[in-house]
Amino acid sequence: MAKKQKKSSKNTQTKKPGFLSWLRGCFLTGLLVVLPIIITFYIIKFTVSVVNNVAESFFPPRFAPSNFLPYDIPGVELFMGVLALVFIGISVRNFVGAKLVKWAENIVTSIPGVRSIYGAVKQVIDTVSVSNSSSFREVVMVEYPRPGLWAIAFVTGETKGEVGRSQKCDLVNVFLPTTPNPTSGFLLFVPRSELKPLHMTVEQGVKMVISAGIITPTTAEGYDALQKEQKKQDRENVIVPKVTSKDVKEAKAITAQRIASEKAAEKKIKAKTAKKPSKASKK
Repeated sequence: MAKKQKKSSKNTQTKKPGFLSWLRGCFLTGLLVVLPIIITFYIIKFTVSVVNNVAESFFPPRFAPSNFLPYDIPGVELFMGVLALVFIGISVRNFVGAKLVKWAENIVTSIPGVRSIYGAVKQVIDTVSVSNSSSFREVVMVEYPRPGLWAIAFVTGETKGEVGRSQKCDLVNVFLPTTPNPTSGFLLFVPRSELKPLHMTVEQGVKMVISAGIITPTTAEGYDALQKEQKKQDRENVIVPKVTSKDVKEAKAITAQRIASEKAAEKKIKAKTAKKPSKASKK
C-alpha cells in the first residue's frame, strides 16, 4: 500500500498540463496582446470621429471640405480645425490680436448669465495651463477617510482667503481623486505638517489611481522622473523636496536590493515546495 501511495504521489507531482489547458493559456496570452491594441484603435477612431463632427459643424454647408473632394477623407475637418487653432494662436500673440481678444472677452462678460459660466471655465483652464503654477504638480499622501488609512492626493496650492484665515495652522489645498475616474474627487484643506510627500510625478500618480494600484512606480522610477521634471521647472513652497542625483542613485540601489530579495524569496519558496514530501509518501 505504501508503495502504491508513493507511486500515485509521484504521478500527481510529475503530471503535465493537458492540451486544452495549454491551448487556453495560449488563447489568453494572445488576447492580452491584441486587446489593448484593439481598444486603443477604437478609442482613437471614436475620438477622431467626434472631433471631426464638431469641427465640421463650424464650416458652412457650402464650404464643407466634402464638397470639394472626390471622396470623403476622415480627419480632414480635424486637420483644418488644428490649422485654424494654430492661426488663432499666432494672431493672439500679436498686439492687435491680443486687443481683439480682450475686446471680445469684454463683450462676452457683459452678457448676464454668460459672464459667470465663461469666467468660471476660463479660471479653471488658466489655473491648469499656466506653466509657472504649482497646481496639480505634486503627489502626496493624506489620512482619509479616517486616521490610519492613507490615500493618494494632489496638491493644488496654498490655502488663502477666508478659508486660510480661519485656521491658525498652514493649510494646503489638496485634491483627492476617486478610482478609477480621477476627474472627480474631493477638495480637502489639510495642514502642511500632516501631508506625506511621495517622490513621483503627477502622471505616475494618476496612472496609479486609474489602475487601482496595479501600476505602481518603483522608488527608482519615481525619483528619476521627478528629478527630470524638477530640472525643467523649479518651484517654490512645495511639499515634495527637491531631488538630487545622489537621491536617484540611492533610490536605484534600494530598488535593486528589493528586487534581489524578492527573487531570493521566490527561489526559497520554490525549493521548499520541490523538496517537501507529500502526506501519502510519509505514510
